Amino acid sequence: MSSAMLKGSRHGGKIPKSGLQTRAGADSSFDLLSDAAPGKESWRFIVRVVRLWEAPAFLHPEQVNSVEMVLVDEKGVRIHATIRKQLLYLFHNKLVEGVVYKLP
Repeated sequence: MSSAMLKGSRHGGKIPKSGLQTRAGADSSFDLLSDAAPGKESWRFIVRVVRLWEAPAFLHPEQVNSVEMVLVDEKGVRIHATIRKQLLYLFHNKLVEGVVYKLP
């Protein structure tokens, strides 16, 4: 997934009703985090970044080893996600806490 695939909008600390809707009003082409399971390779989520932090490299604490985050969907299901060091160049400084993103 490239950084161009991320589409976000800033809504502060709260999820607006227009940002993450209930299933009846949401686009049914998006998946819920609770539906995520091994085996499927193509997922589409609408999530808000609840918490975002950098994890330092063990032997070189001045270097970022990964970016860690907690994501929440419209049902309030939370999941931990990691962007590994090899992909940081795609996403670093493009994700913001409190923003709702569409992950196609």
